[in-house]
Amino acid sequence: MEQRPLLVTRPGYPTAMAWSSTGDLLAVGDDSGELALYSPDGERRCVRAHEGPLQSLAWHPRRAALLTTGQDGAVRLWEAPFTAPTELLPPSGTWADHACWSPKGEYSAVALGTRAHVFGAGGAVVTDAVASTVAGLAFSPSGKSLGMACYGGATLVAPATGKPLRKLAWRGSMVSIVFSPDGSVVACGCQDNSVHFWRVASGQDSQMSGYPAKPRSISFNHDGSWLATSGDATISLWPFDKKGPEGRRPVQLEGHTDVVTEVAFAPLVDVLISGSRDGVVAVWMPPKLTQPVWSMRGAGKISRVAWGADSTRGTLRWAMADAQGQLVLGEI
Repeated sequence: MEQRPLLVTRPGYPTAMAWSSTGDLLAVGDDSGELALYSPDGERRCVRAHEGPLQSLAWHPRRAALLTTGQDGAVRLWEAPFTAPTELLPPSGTWADHACWSPKGEYSAVALGTRAHVFGAGGAVVTDAVASTVAGLAFSPSGKSLGMACYGGATLVAPATGKPLRKLAWRGSMVSIVFSPDGSVVACGCQDNSVHFWRVASGQDSQMSGYPAKPRSISFNHDGSWLATSGDATISLWPFDKKGPEGRRPVQLEGHTDVVTEVAFAPLVDVLISGSRDGVVAVWMPPKLTQPVWSMRGAGKISRVAWGADSTRGTLRWAMADAQGQLVLGEI
């Protein structure tokens, strides 16, 4: 594994980070509203994206286009050369958050308060309000539904109309949402220090509880057979094969000494990156290896981790950002 030099960014707190679909640009937003674009060799260019903190960002899955949202309520679409955005929503009194794209890029979505705004070729639609502020958005792998996490569970809506398709109910308050790669499972980190999941076809639900902190960051591996969860110093890797995790013990990944704040599986292969509250970032190759294959300590709590794939070179790129603004880039 090759490590890139440590790069020190401007003093802002990193609030959002993602690699482009081609793995050649890393976008990092911070609490000043700045958007920085990094090449793999560390070259940086910056623009002022929002007045006040940048809340979320998401790359188009098939072209060099970047969606950003801010605490100023604005939603902006940036196309190369990323200097003059198209304003999809103007500033308002409600934060805009949780930017995401459908897998083929025909829809994008953001959350404002208790509703999601969905943008497509036919214009924009606004969903019905859910029970609380939207805590997470994610498109299903088919792109036929948009999952909204909130108090009381998750609501699946139709992107073209914004109308509800399905309610996956649970009495707790959700803090994040992910779909399994085949779309058969929806999983959410919860406010009560648990992870709740539903099988979409049957509506059957279950939970993993007992975490010492909120497992906000959760990630399925590339084929959906494992779900990695944060919220403890030990990463729990839950089996999602045909038997499912019910009544089974997770694989335990031990190597951190403080609560894990970020986990992310790489695309295509079983490689995991994690970051903890005490500033340690680690790379794992589970489930066979349960100890990290590489780790380092940053300057503060790891606030973001991300993977990117460069198909032209056949490499995977990763990045981590910590609370002190330090950024590390690497590749496998």
